[in-house]
Amino acid sequence: MSSSLTGSSTGSQVLAGELGREGSAQSVMAPISYSGAPSASSVASLRIDPASGQLSMSNSMRMMRRSETKAGSIDDGMLHVGKGGGGGGSSLGHSHGASSRSSVFSQESSLPSIMSKITHKIEDWLAEAPPMPDVQSDLDELVERLVISKESKTRTFCLDQREIMSVCSMAKKALLADPSLLALAAPVKIVGNLNGHYNDLLGIITACGVPANTSYLFLGGYVSHGVRSLETICLLLCYKVKYPNTFFLLRGSEETPGATKTGGFLDECKKRASMTVWRELISVFDCMPLAAVIKKKVRGLSPSLNRIEDISNIQRPYMFEHTGIVADLLFSQPDEVDNAELAWTDSKTGIGYEFNTRVLHSFLNYNSFDLMVRSKQLVQHGFEFWGKQRLVSIFSASQFCGRHDNDGAVLEVDAHLKCSFTVIESVERKQ
Repeated sequence: MSSSLTGSSTGSQVLAGELGREGSAQSVMAPISYSGAPSASSVASLRIDPASGQLSMSNSMRMMRRSETKAGSIDDGMLHVGKGGGGGGSSLGHSHGASSRSSVFSQESSLPSIMSKITHKIEDWLAEAPPMPDVQSDLDELVERLVISKESKTRTFCLDQREIMSVCSMAKKALLADPSLLALAAPVKIVGNLNGHYNDLLGIITACGVPANTSYLFLGGYVSHGVRSLETICLLLCYKVKYPNTFFLLRGSEETPGATKTGGFLDECKKRASMTVWRELISVFDCMPLAAVIKKKVRGLSPSLNRIEDISNIQRPYMFEHTGIVADLLFSQPDEVDNAELAWTDSKTGIGYEFNTRVLHSFLNYNSFDLMVRSKQLVQHGFEFWGKQRLVSIFSASQFCGRHDNDGAVLEVDAHLKCSFTVIESVERKQ
C-alpha cells in the first residue's frame, strides 16, 4: 500500500487512525475519628457518580494513635465539609475533648451510624453547594472572546491568568491522552507554521472549515515572531480540549524554551500575561506529540531514527534537550544544496541536522511511505516540494512578520489520500 507523511518543523510526521477517550470516576478519602473505640480511626472513601450525582461510601478501618491536643486546638483528624463559621454551615468533625462543640458524633456512636451521618451531611452540603461549572460552556465563552479579540485595538490580552492556567491544565490532559506518534484518518487539513499570525489562523478556519466539522493537524510553530502568539496558542488549546479526537497539535521547533526567548514569545508573555503563564505554556509544549501518520503518510527525520515506530517509545512530558531524537525531529531540515556526498551535515542553527535526498528516500522506502510533510521553513507560495516531490514544506503564516510578501498554505488530504493546497493570502493587519 502506498503512504505518505507529515510533521512539524524538521522532519516528517505520520497520519492514520482514530483515538478514543475514556473518563474516570473520582473518590475522596476523608479521615474521620471514630469515638466508639479508644484508639481507632476510620477512613471513609466517598465516591460521587458524575452522571447521577449519587454518593456512595466504602468503609475500612485503620488504627491510629491519638495525640493529645489542647482545648481549642485543631486536631489532625478533623474533617469539615461545607461552609465554615458560625450558624449557617454544616460541618463534620471530631475533637479529643469531652466538651467539644464541633463533634457531630457521640461517644456511643457506632461505625454504621457514623457512616450514615457522614453520608447525609455531605449530601445536604452538595445540595446547598453551587452547581459544578459547565466546562463546555466555559470553553465556548473563552473561544468566543478569543475570536472577538481580533477586532481589539489594544494589546491587552482577553483572558486572565486564571483562565489561561485552566485551559493549559485541560489541554495537557488532552495532549497526553494522544500517543507520541499519532495515527490519523483522512480526510484532514494540515497546517504549518503560524508564528503568532492570529488573523491567519482565523482566516484558515474560515476558509477550510470550523473544527466542529473538520479534522485538523497542526505541525507546530505556533508562537514567536508574530504579535499575537498568546491568542494563537490559547485558541488552539481550547479547540484541542473541545475536539480531542479530530484536532491535533504537534510540537515544533518554536515550542522550546530557547526559541520562545529568541523569538519574542517570552517577552510577549511578560508584557501581556506573566512569567507564570509562560512557564505553564512551556509545560504544555512538553506534552505535545512529536509526529503523525495519515494512512501511511509522514513527518520528521533524525540519524537516530530508522523505524517510525521508535517515536512511539518517547515518553512525555518531555523537557526539551538540544541533542537526541526529539531535537532532530523538531529542528532537522532538507539540505538546500542537496549534497549527494554528505548524507547528514550539521544544521546551521546548531541543533539537529540537514539531510540529502538519499536519506529522505531511504527512510520513506524503509517505512513504506510516499510523502513526508513538514513545516518550519518560510516558503514563498506557502508550500514547496523537495527531494523529487517526496517531501513538501508547509508554511501557513502569510506576509511573515510584515517583512515578507509570502502566501500561507494549508495541505488538504482527502479520503483517497489525494493532496491539494488552499493558499491563504495575507490577512494580517498592520499593528
